[in-house]
Amino acid sequence: YFGATSCNSAAIAGKLANVPSITYMVNSSAVNQWWERPLNYVLSKCVNTWVTASKHLNGRIEFLTGKDGDARVVPNTIWPNIKKDKKQMREELGVIDDQLLYLCCGVLEERKGFDLAIKAFKDVTADTNRRIELFIKGEGSQRKKLQKMVDVQVNVFLSTEDLKISDVDMINACDVLVVPSVSDEDFPNVILMALYCGVPVIGTNIAGIPEQIKHCGGQVVISGMVSHLEYAMNMLLNNKRRKRLAKEAKEKFKSDYTSDKIMKKWGGIWHQKSQS
Repeated sequence: YFGATSCNSAAIAGKLANVPSITYMVNSSAVNQWWERPLNYVLSKCVNTWVTASKHLNGRIEFLTGKDGDARVVPNTIWPNIKKDKKQMREELGVIDDQLLYLCCGVLEERKGFDLAIKAFKDVTADTNRRIELFIKGEGSQRKKLQKMVDVQVNVFLSTEDLKISDVDMINACDVLVVPSVSDEDFPNVILMALYCGVPVIGTNIAGIPEQIKHCGGQVVISGMVSHLEYAMNMLLNNKRRKRLAKEAKEKFKSDYTSDKIMKKWGGIWHQKSQS
């Protein structure tokens, strides 16, 4: 992703080694900070083709591509390895048949907005007699803060540090994936996992998230707004709505994000470059 030392070094080394064509994938937010501008300028002279996963980000990297630069959009894809079916995984987690499990999954950092999901969930459980839980899965710098919030709230749980369940198995076991990110995102793979598994998604309106779920497979909410998260969570208590979004999610993945479709896009770029 943009800014990674290994990626920057590879692009510059490739240019010095006279590699004829260099393609760089920008897979996170890219900002032209003043202290990074000298390096950005060097990279802009080294890279022939810039690729982003979202249309949103593609329109924001002109400082790298120039006005007439070669910038393409190729969405992320995944090769999911689901080890346990949904029923088996839910049994291991202690989730009963009629229970609803909301899930936040990712690095425990402020930019992910998991604290907002915990706040929003407080008023979701009060509106139904059905047992509902919110599970936060991940590791990171916000663990202590989130643990304090979880400790004083009913039906909210934070994964233990030694949890061995994969992200895709956990997502497959849940009923709704909540992605309350507030910054530094582009095209989250956890959303692709949810679409693949047929799990409805609640996601914020930042970066490429709306491209993944708007009008198909999920609900988009305003980033940073606890009340909007709460409303969306309450809306997905409805079984018919969840089932409709689950069906849309699977169809969305099959139509847009399978590995075959995405690799054809990459193949098209490389073939074109080899012919030029």
